[in-house]
Amino acid sequence: MIQKIIILIILIIAISSCASGPDYAKPEFHVSDWIEPSSQESIKARWWESFNDPTLNALIEKVLKTNLDIKEATARVRESRALRVSANSLLTPRIDFGADYVSNQASLNEAGAAPTFIENGLVDRRIDYYDVGFDSTWEIDIFGGNRHRVEAASARLEASIASRRDVVLSVLAETARNYIELRGTQKRLKILKKNIEIQNETRQIIKKKYDSGLAREVEFLRAEAQYANSRALLPNVESAIRALSYQVAVLTGQQPVNVYQEFLKVDSEPRPDRIISLGIKSDILRRRPDIQLAERELAASTADIGVAVAELYPSFNLNASFGYIAADSAGDLFKNSSEALLITPFIRLPIFNGGDLRSKIKVAEARESQAAINYEIIVLNALKEAETSIVNFAKEQEKQIRLEEAVHSLQNSLVLTKTLYNTGLTDFINVLEVERDLTSTEDNLVRSETMTLTNLVRLYKSLGGGWEVFEKQSQT
Repeated sequence: MIQKIIILIILIIAISSCASGPDYAKPEFHVSDWIEPSSQESIKARWWESFNDPTLNALIEKVLKTNLDIKEATARVRESRALRVSANSLLTPRIDFGADYVSNQASLNEAGAAPTFIENGLVDRRIDYYDVGFDSTWEIDIFGGNRHRVEAASARLEASIASRRDVVLSVLAETARNYIELRGTQKRLKILKKNIEIQNETRQIIKKKYDSGLAREVEFLRAEAQYANSRALLPNVESAIRALSYQVAVLTGQQPVNVYQEFLKVDSEPRPDRIISLGIKSDILRRRPDIQLAERELAASTADIGVAVAELYPSFNLNASFGYIAADSAGDLFKNSSEALLITPFIRLPIFNGGDLRSKIKVAEARESQAAINYEIIVLNALKEAETSIVNFAKEQEKQIRLEEAVHSLQNSLVLTKTLYNTGLTDFINVLEVERDLTSTEDNLVRSETMTLTNLVRLYKSLGGGWEVFEKQSQT
């Protein structure tokens, strides 16, 4: 008997090399060079450190430890890892241990009973049964259905890891963007308050001249109106600062008010490196988490085809039980005479199912085709985002330079206009117009500086780096 079992297992292992479904091959995508000339040096994993702002660095480190979206994504990774273990268990036999004890007492009034034999001691009325042993079940994966299930589960585990990387990258970029916008809005508030002070000084001077009859009423009213309009801008800017600090609080898993008070105490400003390294363009395919996710989903869909195809073929199961059964005395349980062995091979062959199995194959093939198309779409969009981010960053830098020139010119113009007004060579209206233009241009300059920095954040995000830092720190 043992020899027959060994021969059967060897035959099963030999046949099990037959596998159903297509083999997966990672798709290739050829990428051209960058449209804009750039450094070929690889980007830093800690790209936020290139902004040279210690407050931002500390904020990022805190977010990596406390962000709730990252924690949720990590829980999904643990779930996928457990599902892979469950799928892998299908490849191995299942062994269960069992023990039973049954006490049976026959009824003297039961039909067919032999009370005379029982009463005379020829037959025991009470019989005890003892049973202990092992049961084993093994679905033999001859046509590779379970192996494809393991492949699919492994690919989906890697997809969940890629999904977490995508979450980490989004959280990092969102944190940096909100922090930069917060600092930019705080800077706008400082400039606005400075200009309000200047306008108030001008208003006071005109008021004295108006009270002395040296200025017209219209000049005083225009100065009063400009001062009031500038002050009216304060509430919106102040509320924007609070909203941005509250958003940062959510990203760090903290209460909003605490974060707002912290940012009021700190006065740092992001100042990025002048040289931005983009690395090789094709690195995007390797580094971006959304591309990794799409590729792993494609691999899982391909494995699902193998699972569906395997359903067309026979399935083989081998059930075996070995144990000891004894009656009356537990002391007889482990004697040779109590040994019991049962082996039951089982085969199931699908004959008629109304086209259900072949329909499932077509469904799996259609989903694999969708995943392949989605992968190509993701790659193209990733390349588009990277190129667009480069252009937007470069063009906003140009705009910033022009606005810096405009602010410098308006500052000189204001000095000259005030001099001309004090000497009676121009109207006060011209002074107010230059002050208004200067206030507006300084605000636009700060907005442009902020936009340049946020475009740089978008550029780093489009390149796909940063999640490596989290994985090195967490090791999960």
